[in-house]
Amino acid sequence: MNGLQSNIAKIIEEIPYYYLQDLFDYATFLKAKAQKEHDTAYLSSIPGMTDSIIAASKEDLQNCSKTLDW
Repeated sequence: MNGLQSNIAKIIEEIPYYYLQDLFDYATFLKAKAQKEHDTAYLSSIPGMTDSIIAASKEDLQNCSKTLDW
């Protein structure tokens, strides 16, 4: 455990029990946010991907297939 993790662990030990669910919920939120940012950075790094996503988002849903062909 590094210094920052150790400091966080010490703080968590001092938080009253009734706040632990809030702490867990926030940690879960941050984990999801970090994953989304990672996914966005990855997709943005693929040449043409951003333009492809933007173009697809402007398509009329009536023109889209209801089944996948892959």
